[in-house]
Amino acid sequence: MKAVVSIVFCLVCSFLPAEEFKIVESDRVHSDGKQMFFEGGIHFENDLGKIFAKKAVMTLEPTKGLFGWNSIDLYNDVLISFDDRFEATCDHASCHSGEVFILNDNVTVKHLNFGSLTTDKELYLKRSKEKGVGLEYLKCSGKTVLQVDNEEKDLDFTFLCHGEVFLDHGKREVLLSSPKNDEGKVDDSQQLFFQDHKGKLLADEAVITYDILEKDRILPLQIDLRGNVRITNREGAILQYALADRVIFSFKTQELKFIASEKKRVLFYDKINNLQVSAPQMNIKRNKVTKKESFQGMGDVRFHFIEKEFEQIRKRFLLEKNSL
Repeated sequence: MKAVVSIVFCLVCSFLPAEEFKIVESDRVHSDGKQMFFEGGIHFENDLGKIFAKKAVMTLEPTKGLFGWNSIDLYNDVLISFDDRFEATCDHASCHSGEVFILNDNVTVKHLNFGSLTTDKELYLKRSKEKGVGLEYLKCSGKTVLQVDNEEKDLDFTFLCHGEVFLDHGKREVLLSSPKNDEGKVDDSQQLFFQDHKGKLLADEAVITYDILEKDRILPLQIDLRGNVRITNREGAILQYALADRVIFSFKTQELKFIASEKKRVLFYDKINNLQVSAPQMNIKRNKVTKKESFQGMGDVRFHFIEKEFEQIRKRFLLEKNSL
């Protein structure tokens, strides 16, 4: 049956627009005139991508001609691929007009040389109508884990987000934001959590910018963290703490910029070296060869904390009073 269904749909759909399927395979198929029901070994394909599933229900749209459709619901072992590098898997998905996909249950999105994203809520995907472009945007909310793993550029870090994640492929950026309480503030337990081999940090929101190289390879350029940023660095014997309103990290230069809002100060404490820095802005740059860091304070710089600043560090990092 699969062979017959495939041949019939290939012949018919080859005359439809690019957004319609040119290949439709299934072990079993039947229709009630309003919907078509597919079961087993499902494979839909056109110039923009491929879809696989165990079960599908296609809602037909007579105004679009023979086998024209309005929406498709996909079930069990769903896999959606826009190109050889991008794929999304889930237990249930719906597709509208061949462009917008809504994914639910055990949702995972992967890019071959960038990493993966998993979420416990709905995830929206929109693919571009332009052949070869693939993903246009991605949006989800709820508990989401973004794992960036790029061996070529020696990148390996993780974001845990409790709010919204929005990837705009046209702008080459990923926006991550935390949910706010009734007072319009972000609770500590709901902040973004970031971790890599050097340490961890918390922030209210983040913007990751990236570039696209040849063969659709994605290269992260910068992470911009904003709102109540707290950093703990525990690389080897190093133990450092930092508080700032904004932190910008450049992957290319390996430079960290700590920035305070007006009338506030960046606080940086290196416990091992007993280094205290209080300044409107501070930059840290790591030498790629020696791995050593250089520090630069900007503006009115102090190399000792006043009691109020000691208290800020203790409170924000839950440190004992005699530990500083």
